Amino acid sequence: MLIVIGSVVRAVKSHSSGKKPNFDPKPQKSRNDSSYQFILIFGIWDDLKPLRARYKFGIQVLAAILVSVAGYRFTGISFGISDTYLNLGWFSWPLTILWIVGIINAINLIDGVDGLSGSVSIIILLSYSLVYFYYGNTHAATLSLLLVAAILGFLVFNFPAPQAKIFMGDTGSQFLGFFIALIPLMETPSLGYSRISLPYAAALTLIPIFDTFAAIWL
Repeated sequence: MLIVIGSVVRAVKSHSSGKKPNFDPKPQKSRNDSSYQFILIFGIWDDLKPLRARYKFGIQVLAAILVSVAGYRFTGISFGISDTYLNLGWFSWPLTILWIVGIINAINLIDGVDGLSGSVSIIILLSYSLVYFYYGNTHAATLSLLLVAAILGFLVFNFPAPQAKIFMGDTGSQFLGFFIALIPLMETPSLGYSRISLPYAAALTLIPIFDTFAAIWL
């Protein structure tokens, strides 16, 4: 799983080093690097020596804040064929942080059965890639497919048929959740905002979201 993570970090760093119209790419790249490192390092730590829930939550919030400061936020919500766009203003900050932390934990919680988290993630990422290819954001679409290919290689050894040989752990599931939350925030430069609006991003991740609510209340 660490090989998968390394490949993804390299791809996303190449994305974040590109020029953006609204902010300086250098601090953006630094903050992105820090957020990846936080999730990775504390995921490994949690696998070796389980952390208390409040510490994990704090690290996830910090990583989400760093990503938001770097410019990856739901700045607005579009409403399909009506071509209506609602500017979120300052509310984009707490909403984006809630989204990132929520998806990290949703993918982490669904990793209770061998192969389940990886399989669900593939479905989500394939959906992301189709949307982004349609709107011309080839980098985000390619990154989604890169993750799909990496997960498929991992599932060969993680699928319970007849028995899993390796496990994803918190390192893999939290890192995977982090990127599933981050990819919808990768804007199409010509449009200036994400083409996967929050309602549609949430619809594509309904399975882990519903599973999280079921784990909490049922």
